[in-house]
Amino acid sequence: MADELLSTREVSDMLGVGTTSIKRWADEGELECVRTPGGHRRFPLRSVIKLRQLRSTGMEAFPANLPGMGPDELDRLNLGVIQLDDSGLVVQYNRRESTFSGRSPDRVMGRHFFGDIAPCTNNAIVKGAFEEAMRTGVGDTSLPYTFTYRMKVVNVNLRLYRHTGSGTNWLIIDHLNQAPSTPLH
Repeated sequence: MADELLSTREVSDMLGVGTTSIKRWADEGELECVRTPGGHRRFPLRSVIKLRQLRSTGMEAFPANLPGMGPDELDRLNLGVIQLDDSGLVVQYNRRESTFSGRSPDRVMGRHFFGDIAPCTNNAIVKGAFEEAMRTGVGDTSLPYTFTYRMKVVNVNLRLYRHTGSGTNWLIIDHLNQAPSTPLH
Protein backbone atom coordinates (compact mmCIF):
# COMPACT_ATOMS: atom_id res chain seq x y z
CA MET A 1 0.00 0.00 0.00
CA ALA A 2 2.85 2.43 0.81
CA ASP A 3 4.11 2.11 -2.79
CA GLU A 4 0.67 2.71 -4.34
CA LEU A 5 0.71 5.57 -6.85
CA LEU A 6 -2.27 7.90 -7.20
CA SER A 7 -3.37 10.07 -10.10
CA THR A 8 -3.71 13.84 -9.83
CA ARG A 9 -7.51 13.49 -9.65
CA GLU A 10 -7.31 10.86 -6.88
CA VAL A 11 -5.01 13.11 -4.84
CA SER A 12 -7.28 16.08 -5.51
CA ASP A 13 -10.26 14.15 -4.18
CA MET A 14 -8.30 12.87 -1.19
CA LEU A 15 -7.07 16.33 -0.16
CA GLY A 16 -10.21 18.23 -1.10
CA VAL A 17 -8.45 20.74 -3.37
CA GLY A 18 -8.37 21.31 -7.12
CA THR A 19 -6.02 19.53 -9.49
CA THR A 20 -4.26 22.82 -10.20
CA SER A 21 -3.17 23.00 -6.55
CA ILE A 22 -1.92 19.42 -6.67
CA LYS A 23 0.14 20.15 -9.77
CA ARG A 24 1.52 23.36 -8.27
CA TRP A 25 2.50 21.59 -5.04
CA ALA A 26 4.27 18.93 -7.09
CA ASP A 27 6.09 21.56 -9.15
CA GLU A 28 7.13 23.42 -5.97
CA GLY A 29 8.39 20.19 -4.37
CA GLU A 30 5.78 20.26 -1.62
CA LEU A 31 4.29 16.96 -2.80
CA GLU A 32 6.46 14.13 -4.07
CA CYS A 33 5.57 12.89 -7.54
CA VAL A 34 6.93 10.71 -10.30
CA ARG A 35 6.25 11.00 -14.01
CA THR A 36 4.92 8.20 -16.15
CA PRO A 37 6.52 7.55 -19.56
CA GLY A 38 3.60 9.57 -20.98
CA GLY A 39 4.44 12.56 -18.72
CA HIS A 40 1.54 12.18 -16.27
CA ARG A 41 2.11 12.82 -12.61
CA ARG A 42 1.72 10.00 -10.09
CA PHE A 43 1.88 10.52 -6.35
CA PRO A 44 3.03 7.98 -3.73
CA LEU A 45 0.19 7.36 -1.28
CA ARG A 46 2.56 7.77 1.72
CA SER A 47 3.49 11.29 0.52
CA VAL A 48 -0.15 12.27 0.07
CA ILE A 49 -1.00 11.03 3.55
CA LYS A 50 1.94 12.97 5.03
CA LEU A 51 0.90 16.16 3.21
CA ARG A 52 -2.69 15.75 4.36
CA GLN A 53 -1.48 15.54 7.95
CA LEU A 54 0.75 18.60 7.53
CA ARG A 55 -1.92 20.67 5.81
CA SER A 56 -4.64 19.72 8.23
CA THR A 57 -6.60 22.72 9.41
CA GLY A 58 -7.58 20.90 12.60
CA MET A 59 -5.44 22.27 15.39
CA GLU A 60 -5.67 18.94 17.21
CA ALA A 61 -3.98 17.04 14.36
CA PHE A 62 -0.27 17.46 15.02
CA PRO A 63 0.95 19.25 18.17
CA ALA A 64 2.84 16.27 19.55
CA ASN A 65 4.90 16.20 16.33
CA LEU A 66 5.89 19.88 16.38
CA PRO A 67 9.23 19.49 18.20
CA GLY A 68 10.43 17.03 15.57
CA MET A 69 9.50 19.22 12.60
CA GLY A 70 12.12 21.23 10.80
CA PRO A 71 11.57 24.77 9.51
CA ASP A 72 10.58 23.54 6.04
CA GLU A 73 7.93 21.24 7.48
CA LEU A 74 6.59 24.01 9.72
CA ASP A 75 6.40 26.30 6.69
CA ARG A 76 4.19 23.79 4.88
CA LEU A 77 1.57 23.77 7.62
CA ASN A 78 -1.78 25.38 6.94
CA LEU A 79 -1.67 27.07 10.36
CA GLY A 80 0.44 29.77 11.91
CA VAL A 81 3.02 28.23 14.23
CA ILE A 82 5.23 30.11 16.66
CA GLN A 83 7.64 28.43 19.05
CA LEU A 84 8.37 30.37 22.23
CA ASP A 85 11.06 29.76 24.81
CA ASP A 86 10.09 29.66 28.48
CA SER A 87 10.40 33.43 28.81
CA GLY A 88 8.17 34.12 25.80
CA LEU A 89 10.89 34.88 23.23
CA VAL A 90 10.19 33.76 19.65
CA VAL A 91 12.32 30.76 18.65
CA GLN A 92 10.54 29.75 15.41
CA TYR A 93 7.99 31.59 13.26
CA ASN A 94 6.54 29.79 10.27
CA ARG A 95 5.75 31.13 6.81
CA ARG A 96 1.96 31.04 7.24
CA GLU A 97 2.13 33.23 10.35
CA SER A 98 4.59 35.54 8.62
CA THR A 99 2.16 35.92 5.72
CA PHE A 100 -0.78 36.69 7.98
CA SER A 101 1.02 39.03 10.35
CA GLY A 102 2.99 40.80 7.64
CA ARG A 103 6.18 40.28 9.65
CA SER A 104 9.17 38.39 8.38
CA PRO A 105 10.69 35.81 10.72
CA ASP A 106 13.95 37.78 11.00
CA ARG A 107 11.98 40.73 12.46
CA VAL A 108 10.42 38.61 15.22
CA MET A 109 13.05 36.00 16.11
CA GLY A 110 14.44 36.51 19.59
CA ARG A 111 11.83 39.14 20.48
CA HIS A 112 9.29 38.86 23.27
CA PHE A 113 5.99 37.69 21.82
CA PHE A 114 3.68 39.11 24.49
CA GLY A 115 5.47 42.46 24.82
CA ASP A 116 6.94 43.25 21.39
CA ILE A 117 5.20 41.13 18.77
CA ALA A 118 1.57 40.86 19.91
CA PRO A 119 0.98 43.06 22.95
CA CYS A 120 -2.76 42.45 22.55
CA THR A 121 -2.04 38.96 23.96
CA ASN A 122 -0.35 40.34 27.08
CA ASN A 123 -3.40 39.58 29.21
CA ALA A 124 -4.78 37.05 31.65
CA ILE A 125 -6.32 34.97 28.88
CA VAL A 126 -3.36 34.31 26.58
CA LYS A 127 -0.25 35.24 28.53
CA GLY A 128 -1.92 33.90 31.65
CA ALA A 129 -2.34 30.46 30.03
CA PHE A 130 1.32 30.58 28.94
CA GLU A 131 2.49 31.51 32.45
CA GLU A 132 0.38 28.72 33.95
CA ALA A 133 2.05 26.23 31.60
CA MET A 134 5.45 27.55 32.67
CA ARG A 135 4.50 27.26 36.34
CA THR A 136 3.10 23.71 36.10
CA GLY A 137 5.22 22.34 33.26
CA VAL A 138 2.14 21.29 31.30
CA GLY A 139 -0.28 23.18 29.14
CA ASP A 140 -2.75 22.75 26.35
CA THR A 141 -5.26 25.56 26.01
CA SER A 142 -7.46 26.28 22.99
CA LEU A 143 -9.57 29.40 22.66
CA PRO A 144 -11.11 31.79 20.15
CA TYR A 145 -9.26 35.11 20.10
CA THR A 146 -9.17 38.44 18.27
CA PHE A 147 -5.84 40.03 17.34
CA THR A 148 -6.15 43.81 17.30
CA TYR A 149 -2.67 45.26 17.55
CA ARG A 150 -1.34 47.31 14.58
CA MET A 151 -3.36 45.34 12.05
CA LYS A 152 -6.92 44.88 11.01
CA VAL A 153 -9.04 42.97 13.50
CA VAL A 154 -8.37 39.27 12.97
CA ASN A 155 -10.46 36.53 14.55
CA VAL A 156 -8.52 33.32 15.10
CA ASN A 157 -8.49 30.13 17.09
CA LEU A 158 -5.41 29.89 19.29
CA ARG A 159 -3.84 26.87 20.85
CA LEU A 160 -1.09 27.26 23.41
CA TYR A 161 0.67 23.95 23.75
CA ARG A 162 3.58 22.86 25.93
CA HIS A 163 5.18 19.66 24.71
CA THR A 164 6.16 17.97 27.95
CA GLY A 165 8.67 15.56 26.38
CA SER A 166 10.82 18.30 24.89
CA GLY A 167 9.80 21.19 27.15
CA THR A 168 9.00 23.32 24.10
CA ASN A 169 6.18 25.85 23.87
CA TRP A 170 4.00 26.39 20.81
CA LEU A 171 1.40 28.90 19.78
CA ILE A 172 -0.73 27.49 16.96
CA ILE A 173 -2.95 29.93 15.10
CA ASP A 174 -5.86 29.00 12.85
CA HIS A 175 -6.70 32.08 10.79
CA LEU A 176 -10.14 30.70 9.96
CA ASN A 177 -9.65 30.94 6.18
CA GLN A 178 -9.15 34.72 6.29
CA ALA A 179 -7.04 36.69 3.84
CA PRO A 180 -3.55 37.69 4.97
CA SER A 181 -3.09 41.00 6.75
CA THR A 182 -1.73 44.08 5.07
CA PRO A 183 1.74 44.63 6.52
CA LEU A 184 1.59 47.59 8.90
CA HIS A 185 4.65 46.85 11.02
